[in-house]
Parts: sequence; structure tokens; C-alpha cells
Amino acid sequence: YDGYWRLYAAYSRPCPDNPVFLDVLWYLGYVVGLAAAIGYGTAIVWHIRRLYRLTLWQGIFALVMGLITEIVVYGTMCGIWIMLLMIIGSRLS
Repeated sequence: YDGYWRLYAAYSRPCPDNPVFLDVLWYLGYVVGLAAAIGYGTAIVWHIRRLYRLTLWQGIFALVMGLITEIVVYGTMCGIWIMLLMIIGSRLS
């Protein structure tokens, strides 16, 4: 159990050396980002539905595809950002 917890702490926390409140901010950012993506996506789907007279299921399908795209793009951007931070960090140290 202890080993599992250590693994979890190492991989789920972006910077294990940081104080916990920074992790809380990190996860808060995730939640806010996801909520914004869902809200934004829903608004867009509703608009597209009225524009193109789609059924609700087609609208939901469009939203799911949009969310997948959003997650992929967001993940890629996070990866690039982390790489940049690592490069900057290695240059500074």
C-alpha cells in the first residue's frame, strides 16, 4: 500500500517537492479548464444544432468529438509547456 501511495504521489503530482497548496491550485486549474471546455462545448453544440437543425444525438456526438479534440490539444499544450519549463529550468540551474 505504501509503495502504491508513493507511486501515486510521484506520478499524479506535477512537482512532488512543491507544497500541497500548489497541487491544489494545479487540480483547480484542471477542473476549471474542464468545466469551461464542457460549458463552451455545450453552448457551441446548441448553436450548431439550431444552425444546422441537427437532432440532439448528433449534437451530443459533436460535443463528445469536440471534447476529445480539446483534451488531445490541451494535453499536447501541457506537454509542450512542461518541456519548455524543464528546458528553462535546466538552463537556469
